[in-house]
Formats: sequence, C-alpha cells, structure tokens
Amino acid sequence: SFGGDNSNGPFLLSHTDSEGKATGNYTASRIRFGASGFLFDTSPVTPVGEVRSWLTRAIIDASGRFGLGIDTPTEKLDVAGNVKIRGAGNGIVFPDGTVLTTANNSGGMTGSSIVSAINDPATTGTINDNRVSNNVARRNSANTFVGNQNVTGNIMATGSMNGSSVGANGANFGSLMVDSSTMFVDSSSHRVGVGTANPATKLDVAGTIRSSTGGFQFPDGSVQATAAGKAYTTFSFFNNIELAPRGSAMSHVLELNLPPGTYMLTATIQFENTASLFGSTRLVECQMVTEALWFGRLEGAGGAMDQLPVTMHTVQTITGSGPVTVYCGVLDGGTDRSYVYAKARRLTAIKIADLTTQP
Repeated sequence: SFGGDNSNGPFLLSHTDSEGKATGNYTASRIRFGASGFLFDTSPVTPVGEVRSWLTRAIIDASGRFGLGIDTPTEKLDVAGNVKIRGAGNGIVFPDGTVLTTANNSGGMTGSSIVSAINDPATTGTINDNRVSNNVARRNSANTFVGNQNVTGNIMATGSMNGSSVGANGANFGSLMVDSSTMFVDSSSHRVGVGTANPATKLDVAGTIRSSTGGFQFPDGSVQATAAGKAYTTFSFFNNIELAPRGSAMSHVLELNLPPGTYMLTATIQFENTASLFGSTRLVECQMVTEALWFGRLEGAGGAMDQLPVTMHTVQTITGSGPVTVYCGVLDGGTDRSYVYAKARRLTAIKIADLTTQP
C-alpha cells in the first residue's frame, strides 16, 4: 500500500494498510521518502488490524550519507554494528591505495604502514588495548609500572592516586595540595585545611560543614545529630502521690532517664494540702538529684494557699546513664500522714553545652 503524513512524508508499505495497521500476520517493510532522506524500516509480526511498530534499519540522508542501524549517519558510511567483508583478497581500500585485507598482524598493512598511519597527523581514532604491548601506557585502562618513574611537569588524575609515597628528586612530598582554595594537607603540623591553605586546627574548614548521616561525635563520646537541643520529658496528671510525713524519707515524685550530658532541668508540681485540723499548715521541701531546690508552706484545707503550683529549675551534668529523680517531703505536722499531695507534675530536661559554674 501507499501512504503519507506530515511527519514521515510519502511511503510504501507491505502487509500494511494506509492507517498503519497490519493486513496479515507477517513481518513488514516500509520505505519513507522524507525530508531527511530515504529511510528503510521493518516491523515485526503484528496481528491483523493492530497498528504496527517500526524500526529504522537504514537511511540515505539528504547529504548522501548512508547509515546502517542508525538513522543519523555522520559519515558517508556509518554502521552501528559489525562489518563483514567476503571473498578472498577483498578488503578496505584507503586513500593512498593500500588495502587492508585482514585484522591479523600477519596480513594487511605492514608494520611500517601502521607506524606511518599512526604518525600521520590526519589519523584519528583510538588504538584498542589488545593491539598494544604491555610496555606501552594505555589511556583508557589501568597501567602497572615497575621501578621508578620520572615525570617532568604536573601529574593530573580524575580518579584516585594510591601509594605509600610520592617522590620528587628522591624526597617524599611533605604536604599535599589540591589547590589553594580546595584542600591542603600539612604534614608538619598534621593539619587539614578545606578551603584554606593555612589550617589552624586539625581540621580547619572555610565554609559550612555538612553531616548527611550520623552527626558529630565529641571527646566525651556523645554524638550530636542536629543543631537543635535535645529534650526529654515525663509527666503525670492523674496519679496523685501523698508526700512522706515528718521524719520519713522523702517521696519519689518524678523520674526521667537521661544519657550522659549536661542538662537544664525543670520540674513543675501542683501541691495540695488536705489537712484541716488545728495547726494544719505544712512546710514542704523538694530536691532534684542531690540539690535542695524549694521550700514552701501550704495553708490548711480551705485556705487561700492550700493549693500551690511550683516550678523548679537547676542545671546538672550527668556522668552516667540513669534516672534523674525529684523527691519531696513534709518537714512538720504529724508523723503518721502528711495529708499533702503532689498532683499534676512534669519533669523536662534540655541538653545544653558544657557547664561552667562561677563563684
């Protein structure tokens, strides 16, 4: 059939109707007469009535270039694949009249012809590694050299340079510099500078340091994975605790497990005195870790100050993992019961930098 469209131009088709659908369960061919040249396409077996898919096999473009397996040839003959030459004595004829009849060393171009071709300024391309002896450096493969290598000028690498030492005039380089604004390793001070050629510390960075995973570890073994301070908290709103009475060990009111570090600790507790007899005021004491933080007196039940919310602060350095505890007790009143309750309560710890205590 014959067809055409705006993108392909006119074309001839086999086993295909003008709408591009298969008319038989066969492979098909197509010749297109387009603006880019003559194109030769094939289509695999396609069920009748279904639209065929096409693959360009060859082209003769408007510049007279012939492409096989490629639809954009860049030379007079451009082949995407192997080229096979049949017939004894046949080969490839070059502009100087020489003929290459084999890829083997024993035939075709002689050694002197190869050397002449390599030395010709007009020669282009790459010599494959399997055509080069082991004592010739390869541009696109790994090289292994035995013995000292002398280089006059700079050595440039786009990958890694590995070795126990790099020598210059018999002496090892003391330092390594990528360039003055990228990286410098000073062997005399054992310092590394990034963005600076004059590192003042073990690692001196002129710019932002980024940790994509893990964070930064400090001499005390702690790891910081964020610039934000780490916070811990615990609370209880419903489990009221009656404080220990006078003469007894103080009651355990709040507890928070913390890893080693320095923390700002804040405890908030709602106290209520339910004692209603004569002399029913109560003096309450609280301590956090081993530090006494607060003393306060509550009026008896029904008084204006029989309930009192209290917030306590301190800063502590925790040397080992474990609980930070708030204890409270009553210092006066009876010895059987205190009638004072710790009700809603919260303990919060915010990790901070090193602690300096001033007199």
